[in-house]
Amino acid sequence: GTFEALLFDSLKEDGGEKDYGKYLSTSQKYALITMSCASFLGGMMYKVNPVFPLIAVGISVTIAGVIALFLLEPHLDTYKFDLKEYLQQNLNGFRELSINVSWKKILPILLICSFTIVLTESIDLNLALSFGLNETQLGWFYTIAPIVTAIGAHYYTRIQKLFGENKLALFIWLLFVVSIAISPKIGSLLGVTFILVRNIFYDMPGTISSEIINHNISSKNRATT
Repeated sequence: GTFEALLFDSLKEDGGEKDYGKYLSTSQKYALITMSCASFLGGMMYKVNPVFPLIAVGISVTIAGVIALFLLEPHLDTYKFDLKEYLQQNLNGFRELSINVSWKKILPILLICSFTIVLTESIDLNLALSFGLNETQLGWFYTIAPIVTAIGAHYYTRIQKLFGENKLALFIWLLFVVSIAISPKIGSLLGVTFILVRNIFYDMPGTISSEIINHNISSKNRATT
């Protein structure tokens, strides 16, 4: 939430908020490519010493923390709130969301976001195991999968313009449901292929919902909403 608020308000300050989806999907693309590289390197380091990946994470977080010190907060809103006001701030965000954004529009997309987490954290892994992938093959799969999702993020703006938000959300729902429903009846190669095809669209529901929310929420409530 804070990342998206910082990105949107930084663009809004320069009059570029209409390109928010493009910049968000670009950042997601590079994050996914980095995740893929880190998954591969982490596996290599773990074979040498199980402690090395943990050290690498610590170094990465430290570097990111130092870089974050140089971020500039946009000047669109100077409202500050303390910990005591945090709950009220969240309530204000939900109130503004319910007034400015139709729940009929945002709820199906947010449900897809939740369903995507279930897919990535549980269903896809168990399906891959049921298709007979061993440890090495799983390692390669989770090196390739983020790259596939990054490709989807790269082409998000084109796909979004082609379908429109509502039709794209409906298409993603149908793709997820149909591909999972037929998984028990197809072979291993086709099954793994379907998982990778789903990966193309995994970041899109989050980007769609983020665009809808950020374009309709005031700066002071943006991060908590």
